[in-house]
Amino acid sequence: MSNAKTRHSNIFVTVGTTLFDPLVQVTSNKKFIDIVSSRFYNHLTIQYGKGKHEPFQTESVDDRCVTKKSVQCESYRFKSSLDQDMSKANLIISHAGAGSIMEGLLQCKSRSNAKLIVVINSRLMNNHQQELAGALESRGHLICLLEPELLLQESTWEDKIDNWIGKPFPGGDGGADFAELVDDCLGF
Repeated sequence: MSNAKTRHSNIFVTVGTTLFDPLVQVTSNKKFIDIVSSRFYNHLTIQYGKGKHEPFQTESVDDRCVTKKSVQCESYRFKSSLDQDMSKANLIISHAGAGSIMEGLLQCKSRSNAKLIVVINSRLMNNHQQELAGALESRGHLICLLEPELLLQESTWEDKIDNWIGKPFPGGDGGADFAELVDDCLGF
C-alpha cells in the first residue's frame, strides 16, 4: 500500500469513443472506491463514452459529481479534449485503444509520479489490444491488465500497481516511434 500520509491523488478513467461498460462498471464500483480510498486517492473522474452504464447517477441527470468514502467522483460521456483530466491524474486507467494509450504515455512522460494502467477489452477484434499493451508493458511504460475485474483485487494493487515505477516513453519524434511499435505488433 502507498506510504503517503495525506490524500493527494486523482484517478482518470477513459474509454475514449468506444463502448467498454465492464471497465466503467468496475471503476464506479464501491469495492474499487474503497480500494483507491485506502491508497489516498481523493478524486475519480470517469469518461464513459458510448456506454450504457452511467456511473454515479443521482436524481438530477445534470449532477454527476458525488462523494463516496472521501473520494469525489464524477463522470461524463465526452469532452472535446481529455488533456485537462489526464494532466491532473496521478493514475490513468484507460482502455487499450492506441490513441488513448499514446495520450496516457505522453502525460506520464511529463510527470514522474503518474502511472498508466491499460485494460484490455478482449471482446474486440481478435484481442489485438493485448499485443500492443503487452509490448509496452514489457518495455516498462505501462501496466497492462487483461480484464477490468483485476482492479477489484487487493493482490493486483499490492503486486502490480502500488509500487510500480514506469519508464518514460521516449516519444520525442512526434509519435513515429509509437507508430513503429504499433506496426511491429500488428505485423506490418
